[in-house]
Amino acid sequence: MTIDEGDVKNALYGTEALLIDTGPGAEDHSHTIVRKPDGYWYKGDRWDHRHVSAVLVVNQLHPALVGTQQHTMWEHPDPEWSIPPLPMWRRSTLDAHGLVQFVEPARTPTEWFGLANPWPIGKPFPRRGRS
Repeated sequence: MTIDEGDVKNALYGTEALLIDTGPGAEDHSHTIVRKPDGYWYKGDRWDHRHVSAVLVVNQLHPALVGTQQHTMWEHPDPEWSIPPLPMWRRSTLDAHGLVQFVEPARTPTEWFGLANPWPIGKPFPRRGRS
């Protein structure tokens, strides 16, 4: 199983839902994207679990791919203790409208870990002759 950014966003901020206004005066059934209060951090009328400042998500970590994988630090919108931006990970924050924004890291993983470019060098699993 794999996860993507939408899965992480729904788990932390609540499941995305479509709110359709069908009431009197609604123009062509206007709609709005909202979040259900079922996220780890979002409870509808307040932010919860404020003691968790951020969550680091790395999808399928593997040594041969560490130079190219996107590591994302998902930051709590209203933490008790904020963390400083770390130069090796992409950051995920919420803007004033509640939309997720990504801030690219100052350095690539290849630069941060001092890896050759491209990484890995050679074949990761060379075949050896049978004896």
